[in-house]
Amino acid sequence: MLVMWVILLVPWLFFGPASGMAFDGGYYWSAYVFAWSAMTYPLSVGMAFIFKRKCPALTFLPLVNIVLWLGVGLPDWSTH
Repeated sequence: MLVMWVILLVPWLFFGPASGMAFDGGYYWSAYVFAWSAMTYPLSVGMAFIFKRKCPALTFLPLVNIVLWLGVGLPDWSTH
C-alpha cells in the first residue's frame, strides 16, 4: 500500500505546487480543502513511511487527504 502512495507522489511534484490556483475563483471552502489536501499529502506519506512498522494501520493515512478532497473539496458546495 505504501508503494502506491509513493507512486502518487510523482504527479504531486508537478501539480501540488499549483494548488494555490484553487483560489482564483474565490476564497471558498472547497478551495481551502483542496489546497490543504494537496499541501499535506507528502507529509502524510512521510508519516506513513516512518511509522509503518510501529503501527501498520497508519499506511492508510494518506487516504484521509484523498477522501477529504473528493468528499468536500471536489464538489463546490459554497456556490449553492
